Amino acid sequence: MAQKHVEYSSITLNAAISACEKGGKWDKALQLFSMKANSIASLDTISCNAVMSACQKGGEWEKAMELFRFMGQNRVVRNMTTMNVAISACENASEWAKALQIFSFAEHGVGRDTTTFSALIGACGKAGEWRQALQLLDVMVQGQVEFNVIVCNAVISACEKGAEWSRALELLSLMAQWR
Repeated sequence: MAQKHVEYSSITLNAAISACEKGGKWDKALQLFSMKANSIASLDTISCNAVMSACQKGGEWEKAMELFRFMGQNRVVRNMTTMNVAISACENASEWAKALQIFSFAEHGVGRDTTTFSALIGACGKAGEWRQALQLLDVMVQGQVEFNVIVCNAVISACEKGAEWSRALELLSLMAQWR
């Protein structure tokens, strides 16, 4: 019986990459991505974001950052999801300064949302950068970005790590007024 050679479509590979991401198999997602990367023309934002997310969820923040740079070098469009995944990867690794760099990139055209701020404030909080966390909350309010209890909790946590209990209580009081 003759063997048939099956060509994988971009959609098929993206689905498989997403399945690996959801299954926590970042290494398998990277393998599939490398199959796709052999044809630069077929690389797209969806597959890059899915592999980045798999790496981020698998604690492989450096690999997520490699993909972030790869996208820029190969002119693959980076969107808000890309930024959020990259910032979340930095948050998980307590790399708040790198997260802030990505955030400033997002400021120029890509946009920022509650998820962006939440991850960035979380990264600052883990590093004890409570002043930066408070500044980011202020940027959210000024930019009319909707914030939620997760963002407020992240800022309060940053204040707690910085032994700024009075600021944490102020924010808690403000949260009660926002209801």
